[in-house]
Amino acid sequence: MAEHTVAGHTDRLVTARRLDSVNKTNQVLAALDAALGTGEPFTIAALARRAGVSRRFIYDHPELRAEAERRSAQAADRRAAASGASR
Repeated sequence: MAEHTVAGHTDRLVTARRLDSVNKTNQVLAALDAALGTGEPFTIAALARRAGVSRRFIYDHPELRAEAERRSAQAADRRAAASGASR
């Protein structure tokens, strides 16, 4: 019976940890969208602060970091194109 209780507890902890990770990922993406909307320079540190997560969280999720860098580069390209078009 004790094994069943430990396994159930472990499963709940794993589920809670995954949910926390999903929530933090969503916070980072929302913070990224907000920062890019203001034209704020992109740094992992600024993104982490705005999202309320640690820089480590972003670095520990390479797919999230890559997505943030990709979106930041796209926004920079759009700003550069708009700046060039207005000349």
